[in-house]
Amino acid sequence: MDVLSVGRDGVPVDETAHIVDFGGGTGSLALALAVLLPRCTVTVVDLKKNSLDYARERSRQCWRELSERAGSIPEAADGGLPNLTTWMGDIAEFSGTFDVGVALHVSVTLKKTAVLFGAENITLVPLSSMDRVGRPGVW
Repeated sequence: MDVLSVGRDGVPVDETAHIVDFGGGTGSLALALAVLLPRCTVTVVDLKKNSLDYARERSRQCWRELSERAGSIPEAADGGLPNLTTWMGDIAEFSGTFDVGVALHVSVTLKKTAVLFGAENITLVPLSSMDRVGRPGVW
């Protein structure tokens, strides 16, 4: 199954989609998406500056490792993955446009926020239930 075959009503999402990781913290999910989907733009949205600083550092580390393996690849101005950006603030205040919204830990808030964005125009992929699978005592 293609990573982006998660579109609403089974419609595939464009491979150049803008994906926003709401409450993305240090970028664990966003970094994986940015590496797996190099033609997509991935934005990490979080309240914590320290988390986003660490996400940017991890992006630079990923870029260095990828460029060592694959040769010369473009890099962002900050030396990180060219398709990864960060945005600091409350998810309800995010005003950018996007095609796919994902969230590992903020699905309830994300559902409420989706109304602000006009959920009929976006695909939301709440992943918090996946965090619970196989981890006894975590709910």
